[in-house]
Amino acid sequence: MFRSQCPACGAPLNFQSAASTFAVCSYCSSTIVRKDEVLESLGKIAQLIDDASPVQLGAQGVYLTQAFQVIGRIQYHYDVGVWNEWHVMFASGRTAWLSELNGRSTMTFLQEGSQELPAYEQIKPGLQLTLQTQLYEVAYLAQARVVSGQGELPFAIGAGYEAPVVDLRGVGHPGFASLDYSDRAAPRLYLGLDVPLAALKMSGLRQERLKELKADSIRALQCPNCGAAVQVNRADTRSITCAACHSTLGVEVEGIALLKKYEKAEFTEPPIPLGQVGVLEGSTWTVVGFLQRYVEEEGTRYFWDEYLLLEETSGSYAWLTSDSEGWKFGKTLEAVPEVRGQTAIWNKEKYSLTEKGNALTDYVLGEFNWRIMQGERASYRTYKRGNTVLSMEKTASEISWSCLEEISPAGLSAAFKIKVPPVGGGSGFSGLSMPASGLGSAATVGDAISTPFKRKGSGWAIFYIILIIIFLIWVLSRNDCDPRVENCSSSSYSRGFSSGYSSGSGSHK
Repeated sequence: MFRSQCPACGAPLNFQSAASTFAVCSYCSSTIVRKDEVLESLGKIAQLIDDASPVQLGAQGVYLTQAFQVIGRIQYHYDVGVWNEWHVMFASGRTAWLSELNGRSTMTFLQEGSQELPAYEQIKPGLQLTLQTQLYEVAYLAQARVVSGQGELPFAIGAGYEAPVVDLRGVGHPGFASLDYSDRAAPRLYLGLDVPLAALKMSGLRQERLKELKADSIRALQCPNCGAAVQVNRADTRSITCAACHSTLGVEVEGIALLKKYEKAEFTEPPIPLGQVGVLEGSTWTVVGFLQRYVEEEGTRYFWDEYLLLEETSGSYAWLTSDSEGWKFGKTLEAVPEVRGQTAIWNKEKYSLTEKGNALTDYVLGEFNWRIMQGERASYRTYKRGNTVLSMEKTASEISWSCLEEISPAGLSAAFKIKVPPVGGGSGFSGLSMPASGLGSAATVGDAISTPFKRKGSGWAIFYIILIIIFLIWVLSRNDCDPRVENCSSSSYSRGFSSGYSSGSGSHK
């Protein structure tokens, strides 16, 4: 260990790693460069943004039987928030980077003299690259910039330092890779693993501070659209809906911003209400978000529901979905299935492609740890084997996979201690008994309408015709978009089923 004093303020300054050539003074926030035994101040850096991370300098842990200690941090800001990259040192003197990711973590190591990498402009979600003999798939792209730093670092940083980042997941293996394009001419490659944060057996975490942050994370803000009070309940919330006007709001460090205005929105109460707590697979989950989504085929919309679930202790998220085939529960995959034509291979099992298309978000309710609003589109593919479904979703910046298993309404009712409806028990169309998948095909709707006529006679036929006319008038009136209303959307009448990022969103930092 090299011990010295900060040349800017005189405070004690220690370098534990020989690889650390820069440090941020904890007293005056000056960036210090180390040249042999001579220290020089490069000026002060911006303050860190407080967050709910339990990790702090000095924390210790174990990764694959090897002990490590946290010696530094770089904090990044991107379009929906901040994340930390923690510089860690192992007992052997080797250093690595620990990143937190929705209740999990990644540990990656710089690959010195690594292979030639593609230009950042060539990177797209779903692109597969062979890195150090193993296949990886691009899962996420982020245009990030440095906020600040702390402790010992292997290179100099400064506030506003641009750092485009690409995350990749192993195809058929648990490997994790990251490409740092802060130097476009010489991008850095980091390889490692995605592991549960709990598996690192960390000590020295800021438990007391975490409790304070959890309490302080409940923020009372004002809706920029209608002025109503909006309560943000979690530190990692990136979008939330206003209970009064139902606008979708983006949560920033300094407050909230209007993302989408819903002038004619109609509130829909999910069959499983927000805030409901249930136990699934031995973990306690809280419903924090609800989405309704649809696909459109030949002018007909087919809907499904998606519930975002949060496990408070670990900060992990899961998905509960409901569609015409029933209820499903699952989580985001930490590795990528191998796709061969119409088949996806996962855990040595083959899943067959059953559906593909474009999913659109139609209704948003609650809090989400990423930006989501009405009208967002994602391409998807669904692979099935028995009662298990692999779901893939892809946007311009992300691709993600989820694995979902069927679960019975009775099982969900027992888990959440409320009456959970069977298939087709979603919010539907204003109380009319329609299939969970929406109105269904023209043939299906025709059969559903004509059958009662055959059973009940002409009197009932007239009644049903009147009912159909009323229903069509209602749909057309709901679909009449007033051009004077900002962001008015003709799809706002639909209240279908959703599984909002059932195939993923787990990659969101």
